Amino acid sequence: MKLLIGYDGSDCSRDALADLHGAGLFDDTEALVLTAAHVYLNLPRSCFEPGNMTAASQAVRRAHELGEAAMADARTTAEDGARQLREMFPKWTVTAEATPEPAHRGLIGRSEAWGADLIVVGSHGRSALARAVLGSVSHQVLHAAHCSVRIARGAAHPPGAPVKVMLGVDGSPDAATAVSAVAARRWPQGSEVRIVSVLDVRVSGSVVGVDALAAAWMNPATVPFEAGMDENALKRVAAEIERPDLKVTTNLVIGDPKHALVEEAHAWKADCLIVGAKGHSRVERVILGSVSAFVAARAECSVEIVRSS
Repeated sequence: MKLLIGYDGSDCSRDALADLHGAGLFDDTEALVLTAAHVYLNLPRSCFEPGNMTAASQAVRRAHELGEAAMADARTTAEDGARQLREMFPKWTVTAEATPEPAHRGLIGRSEAWGADLIVVGSHGRSALARAVLGSVSHQVLHAAHCSVRIARGAAHPPGAPVKVMLGVDGSPDAATAVSAVAARRWPQGSEVRIVSVLDVRVSGSVVGVDALAAAWMNPATVPFEAGMDENALKRVAAEIERPDLKVTTNLVIGDPKHALVEEAHAWKADCLIVGAKGHSRVERVILGSVSAFVAARAECSVEIVRSS
């Protein structure tokens, strides 16, 4: 796996590194730590006055010096993140880079050029201002990336500790990719996976019929799940993931997927919520695309949005 990590030296980004202890990643992972320098060329108005070459030359020289200093600081920060990662995962191949571009643009561009499988970002930055900026970074990366994205949130995960992973499924190709990703990971001994499927009342009412949907609120087992997953389908998903060192359970829920998944993850005290990026029909791609963005923003745990390659 090729793992691209956005790192700015904040407590949140350090926690994002520690969160990787609970991501079930492989010993042969290749990780690249990327830090954005945020270099901006801001020349004074005097530089653009006719014949004022001296002021322009001085301003450009000063901007160049500031840019060099910002890039040097970013490289130092990236190397610090890489050092921490090597200590945490000594079998990984870890490198560090700095980019003069804004963080989201640098991460997206580098992920495409490098062929990253997964981008990892923290949910917040150093200060109130940085939290707003880096919150938008995670949002922009989530929507623009062509690969999977993990947004780290909550307490750093201790190495070797069991992980509680909640997997949201809907029968779509992206959900199937998420199932395959969970099945392939090397989760710590004693970890648990809860597979949750939500019957979306907005999509399913016209499919299963109003009477059947009304009855479902009283007894979910009576719903004809032509519009989603039934218990047998969830059992088949569970069979793909189950192994002796991993406890797997399933749960059917009726409601709005955005809120239901967040509430289920909170109630179960999940360490991570994993979902596909899109649903299985044109309507549901719109709705479930908003689901992935909603849970990434609202869930209290880390969230991984899986995209088909």
